[in-house]
Amino acid sequence: MDDVLELKQPPLTQVERLTNTFVAPSKTFVDLRRNRSWWLPFLVVALFSYLFTGAVVKKVGFSALAEHALQQRAEATGQQMSPEQMAAGKTFTVSMFKASFGAWPLIFLATTAIFSLLLWLGFNFILGGQSTYGGMFAVFIFASLPGIIKTLLMIAVLWFGSTDTFDIQDPVGTNPGFYLGPESAHWLKVLLGSFDVFTFWMLFLVALGASIVARTKVRSGMMLVFGAWLLFVLVRVGFAAM
Repeated sequence: MDDVLELKQPPLTQVERLTNTFVAPSKTFVDLRRNRSWWLPFLVVALFSYLFTGAVVKKVGFSALAEHALQQRAEATGQQMSPEQMAAGKTFTVSMFKASFGAWPLIFLATTAIFSLLLWLGFNFILGGQSTYGGMFAVFIFASLPGIIKTLLMIAVLWFGSTDTFDIQDPVGTNPGFYLGPESAHWLKVLLGSFDVFTFWMLFLVALGASIVARTKVRSGMMLVFGAWLLFVLVRVGFAAM
């Protein structure tokens, strides 16, 4: 069926591939068989990441972000830090925030490279697909596009909401963990925070795109991707519980 669609579908422009990711993703992923170019969605994701960085610097600041992160760590571990440890930890955390925000596009590409390799291995050697590594790399880049909507929501929270309790790890209420109080168990927050609307959207696009590019059954692709995600969530929850 996908082969018939590929024959009937005219080549898409770069802009059409980007917009179709939101409204008709199958068309985008079928077109990736013809052309694996991913530069436009990458540039869009990178642009929105820097817009978010600018909002964070303007409305919160790296110092406040670092203090909040250290407080969260102390609450999660139950260990209080001395003033000296807090000062040293704050300096280090601020440096890490600045480096990670500045180099985020490169970090995104590195993360994409790792997950694309896992996709290529899973769909080719477990499901018997016919994908290339470059094809899976392009799928992951395009599947990340819904993240720009979440980025817009985070920017809106920064500019129009309260920044006193802004949590960089969970900034908007798109998952049930966001609504837990500070007294809630850390493992429960990690568990419920994993069930995020945008995470599910991205996982769906990854599974759909990888299935189309690898020419495997979509149902099998969905089971593989969501099964691997569930295993990852269970591991994270286990570490949080410990």
